[in-house]
Amino acid sequence: MSRSISVLRKRWIILATVVVLMAVALATGNLFAANERQRPENPTVARQSVTDAAQRGRDADLPVAPPAPERVFIQPDDHQVDTELPPVDETPPRYPNLDSNLNRLAEQAQAAVQENDSANSTDGNGSNASVSSDSTPMPEPVLVTFYVDLEQVAAVRQFLEDNDVFIRHAREDYIEALVPPALLPAASELPGVRRVDTVIPPQPDQSSGRVVSQGVALHHADAWHRMGYRGQGIKVGVIDSGFEGFSHLQGSELPRNVTALCFPPSGSREPASSALADCETNGDHGTLVAEAVIDVAPEVELYIARTRGSSDLVEAVDWMVGNGCMS
Repeated sequence: MSRSISVLRKRWIILATVVVLMAVALATGNLFAANERQRPENPTVARQSVTDAAQRGRDADLPVAPPAPERVFIQPDDHQVDTELPPVDETPPRYPNLDSNLNRLAEQAQAAVQENDSANSTDGNGSNASVSSDSTPMPEPVLVTFYVDLEQVAAVRQFLEDNDVFIRHAREDYIEALVPPALLPAASELPGVRRVDTVIPPQPDQSSGRVVSQGVALHHADAWHRMGYRGQGIKVGVIDSGFEGFSHLQGSELPRNVTALCFPPSGSREPASSALADCETNGDHGTLVAEAVIDVAPEVELYIARTRGSSDLVEAVDWMVGNGCMS
């Protein structure tokens, strides 16, 4: 009996030992696996894993990234495109404050001065040689607008007047003047001058034929006429670039009495005129507008102004407001 108990005890000891060894082995395996997960991944192995995953994706008909497009290099013949555009001039302007047109005129004027100085060179005794009849003509004065800092307007105006420049308009931040191109470089570099632009006159209306006013019907002005409202005591101003044929319609389509302000052409040194004939140029758009006004309000007092630039427009507005025009 004692022998059986001894054998059974040995078997339990062996079994317990085996269980302990298995537990130790399992714990060691888990610890090793955790260390492997924390270890930095080998780039080569990682790339291989990605490649293998992509291959498995293709094998499983899963969507994968499309291949990069093939690079196509431009051949010399591909640039042969027919075009009529002028070549781009990347040369900076000689006078930065002048627009491109004024830069061209200034350079022409300086070239003419140099050629004329060479033609009028002195002889060995210092006496002036005769002036050649083939001397290069100077460009005509051009109407320009000086945009000037407020505190420098008076000084710029004084410079222009000292050089016998005709000043057409002068306001708080700009001066419009008829300037010889040879004077433009010096004038553009005066303190306070921000830029100098060519005054571009408005283009005449290109419409053909007469326009029949529909203003009365559109505005139902006939109902107002029947009630006695015909524009009595109201002053209306029309500013436009041309009033051709105005005088021929006075007394019929247009009133006999009209007050006019007509600015002269760009190259003229004359002041603005009040003669209606001086407004009858450059198309009849203004005449047609005046007809529409008179159709709707036949008894208004009419003022017209024929302008040739933005500065003329400002002066015309001031003139009309000063005379009590409503619009």
